[in-house]
Amino acid sequence: MNKSFIILFTFCAVLVMGFAIYKSVQAEGHAVLTPMVPAPPEKYADPISDSLAYKMFMDYNKSADPERSQGVLRTGGDAIIQFYVDKAQLIAPLEAKAASLGLEFMGLSAIPGYNEADSSHTLIWVAVVDADPGVGVVPKLMLPKKDEVWTDYIYDHVTACPNMCAENSEWLWNTDWAE
Repeated sequence: MNKSFIILFTFCAVLVMGFAIYKSVQAEGHAVLTPMVPAPPEKYADPISDSLAYKMFMDYNKSADPERSQGVLRTGGDAIIQFYVDKAQLIAPLEAKAASLGLEFMGLSAIPGYNEADSSHTLIWVAVVDADPGVGVVPKLMLPKKDEVWTDYIYDHVTACPNMCAENSEWLWNTDWAE
């Protein structure tokens, strides 16, 4: 082989190796950027079987009939066995209020409360909205700002069984719906 070719080949190989070592050392000082993969959406509700629902209901009430319920949420001494969320009187007004504020209505938050005036437990219903529509989904409670006073966009319900209580509510106590 030609002596000049071997010298040139060796010189180029040393240059390539030197460049490779230089780049690898330089890369150690810099983090490698990987594309951000969004986290899978969080589940806010899980379907359950009727038997599990019945077991949870009975574990709360600890009784086979409504009059003897041991439920911890109470109003006027009676256990609260269910709450009712009305679409026309609760959900639609909260959606409309969110829209009027330029916010996206996402759902409802039920916040436990207690009313000393009538010794009753309640759930305070507040709309959940997307706080920053431009950057993903950032849920926040739709509450008045420091200088605002709202009288009609926070709701509560304290009755043991609302007037709009489903006609078959007594069926909750029947073991037949538990598979």
